[in-house]
Amino acid sequence: MPKSKLLRLGLVLTITGIIIGILAKNPQIVYLNYQTSILIQQGQTHTIIQLNCLVSQISYYLPLIGIALAFYLARQNKKHLALTLIIATLTLVIPSLLKQLFQVPCPNPNEIRKLFYAVLPRTYCYPSSHVFGYTVFFGTIYSLRKAIWAKYPGLQDVMGIFSVGLIALVGISRISLGAHWLTDVIGGYLFGFATFFGIFYFYNRKK
Repeated sequence: MPKSKLLRLGLVLTITGIIIGILAKNPQIVYLNYQTSILIQQGQTHTIIQLNCLVSQISYYLPLIGIALAFYLARQNKKHLALTLIIATLTLVIPSLLKQLFQVPCPNPNEIRKLFYAVLPRTYCYPSSHVFGYTVFFGTIYSLRKAIWAKYPGLQDVMGIFSVGLIALVGISRISLGAHWLTDVIGGYLFGFATFFGIFYFYNRKK
């Protein structure tokens, strides 16, 4: 994709994310979020809950994975790849800033079953940090997998499937576990892909 299109698409996604963040407190949107969470949580088996917990727990290791992989790439003299991965890892703080900006309350445990608890207490939840982080981090891994593991085509395929799978599953897992509303998840994807496009613009420009 041309660099200019990456920036334009990122801008459109960002503006859309801002609009949804502003509208997220609207009573009709709140009701839609509530009904969506109830519908998704109905009929969950213990196995599905455990799988969703596993998907969510990976997020706590992203900074460590990013730093370790960047160090490995730097040792392989792939410094541009290492820098790109470091930037992707540093962007994981962005959702915390956005949550303070939009101040959209998290699901109430008295209304939505809470099946997964954050390490730190949370007040605001838009956008989802998990969805944002997986989209940016594993999107970067997916896009760079051939350059990172140039000598291991089999590993490229595995990491590609793994990355796409986590990006796809994390959204539904956050709603399923009662950790986020539907709008939180949508916002996570919007801001996440916008940030990812920005990172890829940087990568293509400096390559």
